[in-house]
Amino acid sequence: MDNIMLVKEHYSNDEDFVIGDVSKATERNWSRLNTNSEHRLTKRANKSRSDKNFIPSERCTNPKSEEYINEIITFKHHNKITLESLLFSLCLKLFAQNSISNSNSVKKFVNDYSHLIAVDSVMSIEIPEEFDMLGTVYQSLLSEGKKNIKGSYYTPKHIACSILSDFSFSKDNTFLDPCCGSGAFLLCVEGVNPKNLYGYDIDKISVMLAKANLIIKFKKYDFYPNIECLDFLSKKNVCNKQFDFIATNPPWGASDSTTVLPIISGETSSKFFVRSYSLLKKGGVLSFLLPISLLNVKVHKDVRQFILENGRLEKIRIFPDMFTGVTTTFVSIKHSKNDYKDTIEYTSPLKTCFINRSSFYKTENYTFTQVENIDENIILKIKSKGNLTLRDSKWALGVVTGDNANKVHDTYKDGEELIYTGKEIKPYKLLKAKKYILFDRKLLQQVAKDEFYRCPEKLVYKFISKKLVFAYDNTGALFLNSANILIPKIPGMCIKTVMAFLNTPIFQYLYIKMFNEIKILKGNLLLLPFPKVSKEQDIELSKLVDSVLKEENVAISKIEEWMKNFYSLNDEEISHINEVINGKVA
Repeated sequence: MDNIMLVKEHYSNDEDFVIGDVSKATERNWSRLNTNSEHRLTKRANKSRSDKNFIPSERCTNPKSEEYINEIITFKHHNKITLESLLFSLCLKLFAQNSISNSNSVKKFVNDYSHLIAVDSVMSIEIPEEFDMLGTVYQSLLSEGKKNIKGSYYTPKHIACSILSDFSFSKDNTFLDPCCGSGAFLLCVEGVNPKNLYGYDIDKISVMLAKANLIIKFKKYDFYPNIECLDFLSKKNVCNKQFDFIATNPPWGASDSTTVLPIISGETSSKFFVRSYSLLKKGGVLSFLLPISLLNVKVHKDVRQFILENGRLEKIRIFPDMFTGVTTTFVSIKHSKNDYKDTIEYTSPLKTCFINRSSFYKTENYTFTQVENIDENIILKIKSKGNLTLRDSKWALGVVTGDNANKVHDTYKDGEELIYTGKEIKPYKLLKAKKYILFDRKLLQQVAKDEFYRCPEKLVYKFISKKLVFAYDNTGALFLNSANILIPKIPGMCIKTVMAFLNTPIFQYLYIKMFNEIKILKGNLLLLPFPKVSKEQDIELSKLVDSVLKEENVAISKIEEWMKNFYSLNDEEISHINEVINGKVA
């Protein structure tokens, strides 16, 4: 209430606010705001979600919302109306429902969009009360393909509010969302004069919706939202204003070649981060919602290095839920323009701990992972045994047919041979192959050299996997591209010894701590530190692997015991390793 009184004192006479000349279209739209038409939409949408559109249900808290949105989707599909005009009509309807149709802010809004004509049939339907219904309808009307291209997935209220709960706002603070969408973050800011809220977006419809949302939220204020349609990353966009707080959910993925130094990867969200940091006041704070890949994937090393070397990384938080239509887990990064500090709060769905900043420098790619004292001790023990790598090894992809449906068969045909898929790869050994293929290079899209497939001994591993899974093949068998091929070369180790290390829980733990990816990438495998072993140790491990291959499964526990003793790991450390692998600790 205090903030409202301050603004009322500033605008002592609402009638003195000048709008300017208005067009005939504007006048017509103003009159439509007060329509009493009883005409209603009669076509109901099918409740099932189509391939082209889906409703982000996590944004719907009112039980009537999804039915309403389905009705709007059906109307759009059956009528020739632009998306912009449809959503403009919903803005006007919400103004009417909030009894602000004649306010100065709404008049200016209508004047700004006087080129659009409201649709009476849409405006006749009561809009259910919902946080950012405009944005939810827009997201529901966009096809999945368009959202993927734009990287456009709007933030649910509880996530935006959760991120902003880390900020300490006062009425004079300035706040920016550089890719604001329909304004989710702006709507969750509390205690700030709305004149100090700023938003940018490259999507003109999003800008319109954000303006409408802010006008409705701050309907007791006489102001017009500071929301602009512009490309935040463009060199033409020169913003001289500095902000106390910046928060956003930026588009994810690669952008054009224009780069914001020092981001060389071209990743859009990284560029937004660096550009936003440059607009922070001294002591200012920003928080970004980002894909979890930013914490560990090699291509994002540049932005992790920037974060570590500029300002203060304060908090990393991994969220347990996802957006509808998005398959990746996401995280928030809280960062400030202050001198760095030694400890960083790191919150995962499992626990909150405090990480020493220096631990991030101990990984090759500055990986942001939860490395505690016990982890540092374990990793130190592993690396103290040597730092040999797979650098001199040979690698190959499985067969790419270009048409598995017609070129890979369940039953044998003349001239064909068995081919394995990733499903048949288990630790150490292969299950029985179930598919057949005619191995004719001229008929296949991509094939490695015969020397890889027909090698007397090779390792094969799953590419898409949360765990390291390596199997041994000495039959010269073929593999589809759901499997990759490794012919290892490490001084002092035979192929079976290399496989023993790759399959051991110790290396699985190490891979999680170093990379934490759901893909087994060659670039990451090349960074795993293999130890120096004696000739006797190599022979001993190789014999244990032979026992595993002979179905003597007790040999697996013997290999693990051998590894425990080799690395001098105690029971507590082994227990911790197993908990990390099983997802019981981060």
